[in-house]
Amino acid sequence: MKIISKEYLGEQEVYDIGVASLNGSHNFVLENGIVASNCFNKAHSVSYSMLTYITAYMKAHYPVEFFTALMSTRSKTLQPKSWAMKAPEYISEAAKFNVNVYPPSVNNSGYEFTIMDGEVYFGLNAIRDVGKTAARSIISSRRSTPFKSIEDFLHRTNLQKVNTKVFEALIKAGAFDKMGYLRSELLEKTSDIYSYIRNLENYKQREIDSIARDTLNNRNLPLIERRNFLRKEIKKLQNRVAKGKEKEGDISLLHSYEEEVEPIEELKLKKLPALARFELPVFPELSRNKVVELTFTQVMEQAKYIGCYIGGHPLDLINIQKEDLDSLDESRYASVAGVILSIKEIKTRAGKYMAFIEIDDSTSSAELVVFPSIWAKLKSLDLQETDIVKCKVKVEQTDPDIKLILNKIQRVDTHEMES
Repeated sequence: MKIISKEYLGEQEVYDIGVASLNGSHNFVLENGIVASNCFNKAHSVSYSMLTYITAYMKAHYPVEFFTALMSTRSKTLQPKSWAMKAPEYISEAAKFNVNVYPPSVNNSGYEFTIMDGEVYFGLNAIRDVGKTAARSIISSRRSTPFKSIEDFLHRTNLQKVNTKVFEALIKAGAFDKMGYLRSELLEKTSDIYSYIRNLENYKQREIDSIARDTLNNRNLPLIERRNFLRKEIKKLQNRVAKGKEKEGDISLLHSYEEEVEPIEELKLKKLPALARFELPVFPELSRNKVVELTFTQVMEQAKYIGCYIGGHPLDLINIQKEDLDSLDESRYASVAGVILSIKEIKTRAGKYMAFIEIDDSTSSAELVVFPSIWAKLKSLDLQETDIVKCKVKVEQTDPDIKLILNKIQRVDTHEMES
């Protein structure tokens, strides 16, 4: 809408945007047919003006802090699906202000969105399957000294809190990318890495046990030798006394030996066999790279673990002919594409199964209504969340939400896009 001219009409009643008009419409037109120049009361006008000015100032002069605060707030207040759509927009807008937004990093991320060296990092708590306890444990273990390597990371963190499930989630979220490790290699060797840690702990414990046993033997051996000597001497003296052949002082000596051997006998000492030493385990060999290139699958997987796409929507990375979801008109047929956000199967009153599939194409999200006749045919496709699909649909409605009737669906093969 463009206002060509304005004419003063004196005082007129205006209403907040939330007040319904008498006829049910809300077009802000006065009785004489002229569009009202202000449809907010002064309180709203002043409040929004101040907020607009403050946020514009912050965005212009403190863009790093602005986008960190924006994403921290919106990630908490938006529904997950809305956040998944809005986050790439924020990241793209931040790039225009030379602000880089990166995935989580074990060395640079805090609990929530973090500023490090003028760049923004996702928080560790934002990673699926990591959780508050593990995130805080990593941050506490790191303190002010960055982790030098995966081995250093595992030695310094509490592995009861950072278990293999958490470790794999960190990998898939990109938390080790800045250290130069390849995600595929880390995932492949996760079992070996944690086995090394367990074996190293066993090795160290065996060394401690071996030293303790050697120390005990060294302390007990003289007592054992003395006990064995006393036993032999007592037997000799007892034999002489029994045969009446004891010498002068034998009785006194026998009593003395018996008194000395009694506490030693009570200890029931014996030499413990030496513990076999374990072989020192070797940490699995891992490559380090200056640049970590991601495959299409890894980009999709990362979004699953941090809740949004970084570096653009997956559909922006592939060449696919489609109509944007936000440009559809009702009551017509269209060809669309998107990433599956969710699949919900229900049972109809007739006892048949149908489904609702939500897709997103970066412009908007839409619900695909899959009737029983088509859903039965799709079972063999085994559609999953994060799959990319092309669809032939009929547009049922576009407001307030987009609802599409599915006629045909095809999974896009992303394996051919791997690099």
